[in-house]
Amino acid sequence: MSPKPKRKISKGTSKRYASTRPRPAVEAAPRIRRPEPGHTEKSLRKRIQGFAYQGDRFKADFEKAIGLYLKQKPGPGTPLYFDDAEIPGFQEWYFFDFVTRTGKRIIDLFVEEAGPGLKDAQRAMLDDWLVWNRARLLEFQEVKPGIGVVGQDLLSGETFEVNDISASYSATRWTFGLFRTIRTEGRVSFTGSALMLPPSEKDSVLETAQALWTTYQAEHPQASLSDFYRDHSLSLHLAMKRASEEAAKPPIPLSAEGHALVISRARYAIRGDPRQVEAALDASEEFVCTGPSEEHRGALHYEWLQRGRSFVQQSGRKPEGRAVLLKTEWTEGPGQPSFLNLGDLSLAAKWIELECLSRQRLAAGKALLESILGKLIRHSGDQFEEWEAFDKKHPPKPAGPRKETSHRWTKEGKIVQEEMLQRLTRDWLDQPSMDGKLTPRQAARTPEGRKELIEVLKQIEYYNDLRLRDGEPPTMDLDYIHKELGL
Repeated sequence: MSPKPKRKISKGTSKRYASTRPRPAVEAAPRIRRPEPGHTEKSLRKRIQGFAYQGDRFKADFEKAIGLYLKQKPGPGTPLYFDDAEIPGFQEWYFFDFVTRTGKRIIDLFVEEAGPGLKDAQRAMLDDWLVWNRARLLEFQEVKPGIGVVGQDLLSGETFEVNDISASYSATRWTFGLFRTIRTEGRVSFTGSALMLPPSEKDSVLETAQALWTTYQAEHPQASLSDFYRDHSLSLHLAMKRASEEAAKPPIPLSAEGHALVISRARYAIRGDPRQVEAALDASEEFVCTGPSEEHRGALHYEWLQRGRSFVQQSGRKPEGRAVLLKTEWTEGPGQPSFLNLGDLSLAAKWIELECLSRQRLAAGKALLESILGKLIRHSGDQFEEWEAFDKKHPPKPAGPRKETSHRWTKEGKIVQEEMLQRLTRDWLDQPSMDGKLTPRQAARTPEGRKELIEVLKQIEYYNDLRLRDGEPPTMDLDYIHKELGL
């Protein structure tokens, strides 16, 4: 093989290359200590707890409640399995929402029996709790570090500020979830029990909640949304838990065309002079030599790019479950166009091998190679390996000491990163979604499309904020998107 220098700037999900761009320093927001509950609040909470757990009065109710909440059936010799983080949420629901055998809630019985003996300050505080202690579906419109969050009720559309400092450090804009709000001495906060999820999971939970709310209104025409939240807090809690379990499952990795990932390799024997094969590949626009191969000693490495005659059919099928498309872009450097990487080709003295991420790519790549090289090569065989098996055999390598990178590469890498960000953003505006719906630019022309588009942009903003927190660049340029779509 003729000696060739390395030339590549490859960005994306390639298994061979990783970005050497240094992480910028992230300035931590100042931590502000959450105010401690006052004596009046502590005393009142202690009295309610003592009332709920007095003797055996509510023993049967407690066993029923904890079985419903944890979806387990307690009994003699049957241990309960639960996370300590679930206890605060259970107690609030048990005290304020669960209906006992008497037909009344524990908090209502407490008001009847202990209310007359409360001091004025405690009674005023309790009256606030009776109104405000509800598990609501909220979406965070704004996060104010050290102060709190601005939440919007997803069923009523009501927006209000929650002065909860701990939430202001753990939440991200457009997070949604089931939060139990409470007002104490004019200050709205969370009780400490919450289930939070990213905006990508909102539709399924909201669909369940809206169906429950519609049925509830038909059955109780005089009831309020506050009544609904109290009567259906357990249903909403279980819906959130189901969504949490789904969100915890890893997304299905697919190729950029939406096909299942299969490590697919085709090997060809070289007939005659390998320099003729090299010359033919160099003359093509679809294959670009990037220098010596890092995997096969003495061989050359070529990138197979999506340009010229390269074409891989899109899947056209909606994936079953959440999916992520794996893409790698290749460019010569700053100011140069970038192209989707479709595969990697190794050229040795006696053979060539094409490796791709899907069967569909390999079929297209083989047809292209045989068209370009003709009788210079002879097909030896194909090899396929399921992605899961390949992934298990090639775990991520532990991070070693960072190598020093030249100022020139750091500068060029930064320029390329920004160029690819803009290119990806422009492409996204005119690219249909995986289920074949309108492009974002087309969707923005109708009220219904704009509404759906806003929800998609919330997801992009959410993940951009997370990346910013980790010192990573954004996935897309949202300012450009808003300007182009007039949002």
